[in-house]
Amino acid sequence: MKWFQQYVLGLVAVLALGGCSSHHHHGMASEGKGDAYWQKGQQDMASLIDRTVKDQGKAEKVKSIVNDIVAELKASRE
Repeated sequence: MKWFQQYVLGLVAVLALGGCSSHHHHGMASEGKGDAYWQKGQQDMASLIDRTVKDQGKAEKVKSIVNDIVAELKASRE
């Protein structure tokens, strides 16, 4: 179980750093491009989770957590 918590913490760190390294500054991206950016990030994370986590139940839990994190990051950037 400890590895699972470390994995989730690692995902949070990756998403947080990814959000900070955006090429666009606040208010400079159009709404369509912003949504595509977040959707691409979620798809990339889902793909990474599918390749890494073999237990489907755990994979779905991690995806749910990632979606919550992305929603929080997106809201904080707006």
